[in-house]
Amino acid sequence: MAASFTEAMQGGAPAPTPAPSEAPAPPAPAATPTSIGTDPPLVDPRNGELIDLGAAESEQLLDVVLYCRHHEGLMQTWRKACEDEMRRRMGDRKVAVFGDKEVKVDSGRGKEWDGQMLRSVLVDLVEQHVIAAGAIPDGLIKPPAVNGTLANQLLDRLSGEHREVVEECFRWVQKSRPRLTVSPVPDLADALPKGDE
Repeated sequence: MAASFTEAMQGGAPAPTPAPSEAPAPPAPAATPTSIGTDPPLVDPRNGELIDLGAAESEQLLDVVLYCRHHEGLMQTWRKACEDEMRRRMGDRKVAVFGDKEVKVDSGRGKEWDGQMLRSVLVDLVEQHVIAAGAIPDGLIKPPAVNGTLANQLLDRLSGEHREVVEECFRWVQKSRPRLTVSPVPDLADALPKGDE
């Protein structure tokens, strides 16, 4: 059998490895770290009683976890349902005021460009001298994708029928769930100089 590196260096067998010592298990973490917020004291969401996380039984903590997960799911379902209804009521408006709340809607829609169609249209526009070849940004079309930002910048420079032809190269698609933002309506009286009220 080949000698180990240690044996070769020392000229003999290595010292035996000491037996693992019976080290005590690491201590349990301190009761409740302040990072999870013990001020004000935590209450059990199931019954409103104070709960000491460090002293609570594991089964009790697991029951709270499962209870919270269930209710978080219900809350999310209700929030989405109410947001969907508010978006329906707003129709095509992107901003509306209800009472003292301003509501903004981000539709979550975006453009999906057809790279082959766009390339063909751009070649035609260059041949018609509508745009110069140098006006088409490098990296606009990287098969199979189109750089939407560059395509929109190019689209913004066109007008009339040429713009319409380029607009046919994309379609609107739902890229994410529409998002509703609710914020308080600012009190404009606070913005007025004193004496103009």
